[in-house]
Amino acid sequence: MSTTVGWQIPSRRALLLNAGALTGSHAISLLASLATVPYLARTLGPEAWAPVLLAQALALWVVMVLEFGFDLSATRALAIARGHDAPAAALQRLVWDVQMAKVVLIPLAMCLLVGTAIALPALRADIPLFVGTVVFALARGLAPLWYFLGVERVRRAITIDTAMKVLSALAVFAVVHEPTHGWRVLALQACGALVSLGVLTQLLRRSVPLPRLSFAGARRALTAGGTLFAVRAFGTLYLHANTLLLGALAPTAAVAHFGSAEKLVRAVLNVLEPITRVLLARLSFLRAADAGAANRFIVVLLAASAAGGTLGAAAVGFLAPFIVRVMLGDGYEAAVPVLRVLSLLLPVIAVGTVLGMLWAVPAGRDRLLLRATAAAGLLNLALVPLLVPRYAAVGMALGVLGAELLVVLVLAIGFLRAQSRSPAVVTVPSHGVSASTITTSPADATAADASTPCVYILCAVHNGALYLEEFLASVAAQSCTHWRLLLRDDASGDASPALLVQAAAHDPRIVVLPSSGHQLGAAGSFAWLWDHVPPDAAYIMFADQDDVWHPRKIEWSLDAMLAAEREHGGALLVHTDLEVVDAQLQPIASSFWTSAGIRPQPATLRRLTPHNVVTGCTALVNRALRERAGSIPAECAMHDWWLALVAVAFGRVIALPVATVRYRQHDTNTIGARTALQQQPWRHWPGLAVRALSRGGAVRADIAVAARQARALSLRFATELSAPERTFLEAYARIPAAAWLPRKLAVMRLHLLSEFGWIRNAGVLWRA
Repeated sequence: MSTTVGWQIPSRRALLLNAGALTGSHAISLLASLATVPYLARTLGPEAWAPVLLAQALALWVVMVLEFGFDLSATRALAIARGHDAPAAALQRLVWDVQMAKVVLIPLAMCLLVGTAIALPALRADIPLFVGTVVFALARGLAPLWYFLGVERVRRAITIDTAMKVLSALAVFAVVHEPTHGWRVLALQACGALVSLGVLTQLLRRSVPLPRLSFAGARRALTAGGTLFAVRAFGTLYLHANTLLLGALAPTAAVAHFGSAEKLVRAVLNVLEPITRVLLARLSFLRAADAGAANRFIVVLLAASAAGGTLGAAAVGFLAPFIVRVMLGDGYEAAVPVLRVLSLLLPVIAVGTVLGMLWAVPAGRDRLLLRATAAAGLLNLALVPLLVPRYAAVGMALGVLGAELLVVLVLAIGFLRAQSRSPAVVTVPSHGVSASTITTSPADATAADASTPCVYILCAVHNGALYLEEFLASVAAQSCTHWRLLLRDDASGDASPALLVQAAAHDPRIVVLPSSGHQLGAAGSFAWLWDHVPPDAAYIMFADQDDVWHPRKIEWSLDAMLAAEREHGGALLVHTDLEVVDAQLQPIASSFWTSAGIRPQPATLRRLTPHNVVTGCTALVNRALRERAGSIPAECAMHDWWLALVAVAFGRVIALPVATVRYRQHDTNTIGARTALQQQPWRHWPGLAVRALSRGGAVRADIAVAARQARALSLRFATELSAPERTFLEAYARIPAAAWLPRKLAVMRLHLLSEFGWIRNAGVLWRA
């Protein structure tokens, strides 16, 4: 029996307790930090206060680098793993891969610290201040608080972290007494961060034993978190970097005015942080289980955040002179207009946080979030040289506001588009949780009863004797036991027919269907099986003869299907990720989606017509889709592609971000995983370019297959498709017969997808 982590979904009471603990501790930290602002502003004065603000901004920038988006990507991965009963070994690898990745990033962090300090005279001239900045940034960035958030056990960890912040803040009043003591502020924060790092790391080691660390594990974590790190990196262009940019372009007094006002507004906005952190893990799990409920929750949060942010902005704008006078004192009058401009950030960032952190991240829309933050960061950089020389601190505030408005605009458009079409498919980097590591014990198995729908599994067999027994054993070990396996031998020349007969004799759920003995090929054999499923079959799955199924594959897929039928009804297809393994079942890639560059979202007719994202051996379809699809036509490339097209045209495609199949790669695969180039593309760009530019016949053949399939879909459902869908399919079907220039233009418009990258797209366009 395998060792598993006994996670349960925390109750609503536990969720509220976690949110309360985070909110309370955050409020205490916030009050302690705010209490130091008027004291430091008066004690240090604008000239000495500005370098401290620069140092804190630099430290937060470096913390972002060390965290590498793990507070989003790794927290999300833990939430998904918790929902799928990941074992201790998978959890251990995930956690320490992330921590090792942070250690690997330390040299990069040091380069940023040293380079920035050299560029800014205020930091270059104060060595003690710089040393405190380095220690604080490294200690804060290495802290494993993300783990406790991901598993929703935050109360003890957040109490320790808060206590150190409060003690550091209170110590400011004891040791900072004159303008030359500015370096002591960072030194105190560094001491608190070091103590917090040591205690939290020890708590982590008690929960998750320290394994043998490796650079390969760090590389896995960095790869999985790369997109969300890019989101964070671009975000710093209009968050932490603004104070640094202002320090390079404006007088020191302007830095103090902007930095102080921004610190006050960010303090108010930070009230959202603890709630966001708690809801991120919960919504990640909820979206995988019930996307409809998650979307309804998001709408409520959007309304609440917009209303609360607007009231907050009105209050801060009206009270700005009073706030500046009380919090900052004399000499900061120029911060009043800055504070009024920045107060408009309250509703903008509140709505943006819901759309970004609570919708886009749990929904796996990392690239949309990246586009939004990248556009905002670049806009901010463009506005800084235009506004700062003329308007100083107020100009910087206007640049920040413009950047944040752009983020909300891009995310809002994405959210509205997602609601108007099939629901978002959740795509989550696995961080190492895969079919080979997720196991189940006999106690987890649930016996079927008469009310459980029977799942029919179709498997075409051809010369599969070498791997058949492992496949059949994995099906027999399913936690959901109400299934029937329909097999067809496609003129095998090995011992496959005898093995099938033997398996059917031992298990009445296994049925070997008689065939004519003619070899139909994989596509033809599956189409034949599809036509021979009993008409009353409620659900149908597909299987490959050489794969190994996760023990809960049917259970997880069926649960998702039943939830989708309750929520939406209609023609539905559920599919999952896979783990890629070699012939001996040794891991090659923990996620087929990641290694093959597959993005199963958005599942639309426009994206699936040229490129299939559904792997047949993971698919589950319902009766409504079977009746809608009818017989699989000879023009289709494979059964899974045809069914996916029908599903997106008339129903929905639901993707589960968990590997349910060990996808075996060997010399006789009909269709296999392409992993080598995608796993480490930076090492293979020359080979990728040569391959893309040299496989002209294959490119044109691929387009021709997709075009025939598009024509078949358009003809079969001519009266049921919408006019835009029919127009698109007919235009795609005409690509192979078009002349040279019209063909190139049509390929650019209808076939290429941005996620493939410009090298591959250029090669395809050249050879199409």
